[in-house]
Amino acid sequence: RQHRAERASLQRTRFLGTLGARIRVPMTVVLGWSELLQRTQLTPAERSQVDSLHYAGAHLLRLVDDALDMASIESGQLQLQPGPFLLQRLIEEVHALLLPVAQGKSLALVWHSTLPATAVFIGDAPRLRQILLNLLGNALKFTAQGEVRLQVQCAGQDQDVLLRVVDTGPGMTAAQCQRLFQRFEQADGAQTAARYGGSGLGLSISRDLALAMGGDITVTSRPGDGACFQVRLPLPRSDAIPSDAPSCAPQDANGVGELRVLVVYPATSVTDVLRALLGSLGHVGLCVPGLEAMPKALREHGRWDVIVVDPVLCVGGERAGAWLSRRWPGIPRVALTPRADIGAEREAIAAGFDLFLRLPVSRATLTACLARCRRGA
Repeated sequence: RQHRAERASLQRTRFLGTLGARIRVPMTVVLGWSELLQRTQLTPAERSQVDSLHYAGAHLLRLVDDALDMASIESGQLQLQPGPFLLQRLIEEVHALLLPVAQGKSLALVWHSTLPATAVFIGDAPRLRQILLNLLGNALKFTAQGEVRLQVQCAGQDQDVLLRVVDTGPGMTAAQCQRLFQRFEQADGAQTAARYGGSGLGLSISRDLALAMGGDITVTSRPGDGACFQVRLPLPRSDAIPSDAPSCAPQDANGVGELRVLVVYPATSVTDVLRALLGSLGHVGLCVPGLEAMPKALREHGRWDVIVVDPVLCVGGERAGAWLSRRWPGIPRVALTPRADIGAEREAIAAGFDLFLRLPVSRATLTACLARCRRGA
């Protein structure tokens, strides 16, 4: 019976992983075009409609990702990938990704750290990033006016790092705080879900991730006084140079300079969005459906600064990463995939790619990736 239950749990996790990957392709189209529409001249009514479309798409994607994370945790398949990373760089990236949300609500989103900017820590950077995005995103969602603040410091003489997310939202009662980390629970139950949306999984998953990393998340709040979520994690210091640290905070496209980007991906609906996103950032994008078309594109259109490729593509039985590193070793290679599992990035880097992008791609993540390509060129 236990074997059957474990097998069913594994099958569910695999199904959700496949579903997550497949839904990311159409969501790239929805979120990409809606983000570009948000930057155009619209009437107030049109802007409200486009914003609603974009936020609904992002919410749908988050629901699928939350379900996948929950299934991985329940089946015991959650795997951490600790390594050296720059904590301040990660914080800058998270801040840059959420700043448009704060600005859209006329909220201040600020952060302060007492740690050295160049301090390197050992930990699972993508999972810490997920925790911060969940906590800060929640704080922004429930705060109507004022600010959301992230405070970072060391805890005494040990290696623990404290990250506090403080907001000026409505606050919560002690009873609400007690059930906040339960799955499918929100502060006011059905009323909160109806008003703000959400699966009721984000905080539960964040705490499970923190516990898996040897830490914890706690909350203190009173009605009318906002809330403070504290993340405590054991993150040892390191002298190592991060090889796969999170990208730096996305800078303005003009700060990167014009790049010529060749995109190799079989779905034209995706490449159309990527070409438009690249154009909106001041870059030149050419899209082809397969690796076989690359030599002709390179001959006809001259130099390319970056190549973005679906890593599952092959030429003569040779995978894209190995083929590209052999044919054009001097051009940065970026893997572009809809896979939602955390192992996708590790496999892409091992297969010969320099950087990694997961669909759907936003202007912020695309700019951050291209900035890293520029720095590494």
